[in-house]
Amino acid sequence: MKYDIFISYRREGGEALACFLYEKLKNTGCNVFYDVSSLRQGKYDEKLLEVIKECKDVIVILSPESMKRCCESDNDWVRKEISTSLMYGKNIVPVKMRSFEWPMELPEEIKAFRKINYVTANMEYFDASYDKILSMLTTPQSMSLINRSYWIVYYSFLELMDKKRIVSKITFTESGTIMLRHHQYV
Repeated sequence: MKYDIFISYRREGGEALACFLYEKLKNTGCNVFYDVSSLRQGKYDEKLLEVIKECKDVIVILSPESMKRCCESDNDWVRKEISTSLMYGKNIVPVKMRSFEWPMELPEEIKAFRKINYVTANMEYFDASYDKILSMLTTPQSMSLINRSYWIVYYSFLELMDKKRIVSKITFTESGTIMLRHHQYV
């Protein structure tokens, strides 16, 4: 399965928010990689980095102390996920939780991460935080109905019509109108 969004987080402190975002984004129709639900088999280390390389967006949950281990170990997984995201030019959306503080210095390969605009996850006003996260992602915008064509099939029960099944191709325009492109009675 190809994923649109990868969620990077620390289990200690960030798991609940990661799970919550996963569920909300999944309900919008996005293919979201959340390790607890998405990892089924194989080598997790290879799979994580492979998904990051293929996805469009990476959400990084910044829970309290989440960056500390990034500074302490070259083998830290959050550090590897951020580094890979930066290396492949992914759209990164940091989500800062209450009490998160940046460390004094970040390792060289993830230094640029500190300069990326972030969203503050305020649970009291979470709908506004979630809307801001959505606005910073590329995936939901690419899933819009606007300027896309769709085939619809519907049935007429009018006695005067010989053919009851109707197939139409429609397009939703930016102005809010629906354009009927093709009409066929079957």
